[in-house]
Amino acid sequence: MSSCYASYDKFGASTPLPSSNPLSICAVSGLDAGFQNVIGTRLLNPKNEQCQRFLPAHCAATWDGVCEALSYDTNRNYPNMLNNCNGPNGSCMGPGLGSALTFGEMLIRNTAAEKYLKAMSSNCHREYEPFDPTNPNSPLISRWVTGNSNGLSCTARGTCIPIYGVDSKTIDSDIVMDKILQNPFIAIDILMNIYTHAVQDGTIKQLQGTKLYNYFMSPQFQQIFKERVIKYVQYD
Repeated sequence: MSSCYASYDKFGASTPLPSSNPLSICAVSGLDAGFQNVIGTRLLNPKNEQCQRFLPAHCAATWDGVCEALSYDTNRNYPNMLNNCNGPNGSCMGPGLGSALTFGEMLIRNTAAEKYLKAMSSNCHREYEPFDPTNPNSPLISRWVTGNSNGLSCTARGTCIPIYGVDSKTIDSDIVMDKILQNPFIAIDILMNIYTHAVQDGTIKQLQGTKLYNYFMSPQFQQIFKERVIKYVQYD
């Protein structure tokens, strides 16, 4: 007896599955998302982990009107679920940073962490899964995990060590960096990481004349950098 079962993505082909466009979920209220999409209930919160993982990748690739609008979201009720360890040698900012940021600031920070990532330590890899597991056509979202798939946690210092860098030729017209430089606190560890590796590999000179270089050379940043490096050396 031959099998005539249709695969999941072909079942009911005469009635196409909804696209469940992540932007139509992540950029609106949970109730509106439910009306517009047939999705699992865990996706109805537009500030959940799925959206927090989708939006930075989307905004890093193309900063569009959705990214711009969400960057002004002042809600502080949601923790940053992507609060990675981005300081020198994988050090962490310490507790409290995620809860101190608005959702808009978290989006800017997480977008920067995605956009400026040049390499990750070899003990870590990306894991991918559908944004909407009920839809076979759903785009993929990813996260960095260690080799044992326990995930990345700032309580395990140095688990995944990122290297960040920027293009000196385009950084002055980079809207994400402009937003960070308006309030460096939201991504100070990423800035420190960029600065540390630029100094180490000698590319810091290529940044001369840029807004980012001017900030790096400012007494404010140099003092913060000195204090935090000393702190990392003492406690890491």
